[in-house]
Amino acid sequence: MGTLIFEMLAGFAPYEGDDQMTTFRNILEGRLDIPDEIEDEESRDVIAKLLARSVVDRLGCKKDGVDEIFAHPWFAKVSMEQLLRKAVRAPWKPDLEAEDDSRYFEEYEDSEGGEEDDEFDVQEVGADGEDDDDNEAVIVVEDDDDTNGSNHCVTRTARTARTG
Repeated sequence: MGTLIFEMLAGFAPYEGDDQMTTFRNILEGRLDIPDEIEDEESRDVIAKLLARSVVDRLGCKKDGVDEIFAHPWFAKVSMEQLLRKAVRAPWKPDLEAEDDSRYFEEYEDSEGGEEDDEFDVQEVGADGEDDDDNEAVIVVEDDDDTNGSNHCVTRTARTARTG
């Protein structure tokens, strides 16, 4: 949720890299820099707390779980009850001419110079977290289980297979 809020307010991801492995490393080890364009202190605070590296410090990872997140002042103007009932009106609704109308999106080219398409590769990873390609990095997401089973936080561990 912290990454989503960051991206909505900043327009780019909090952790990036020139390639996938660098991005993974930055997620695990990089420093979070919240840009000055995000001026609102409540926004800066909720992002920093949701993206805290330590599970112990991360918003929503304590006894109150998700209730702790929605109790943060950043969410004060949102009625969670109405949101869950889908009774909250969107602040803006695009005027679409067809189901596939994409005029509100910017045109861009992918890194190889061609038009970006809607297809992407999904790498299958087994239950043991290992993939079949020894040269690819695998991100393993594990649930941090607490005593009462209400903790839904995750830790991210990057593993790379060694070759040769």
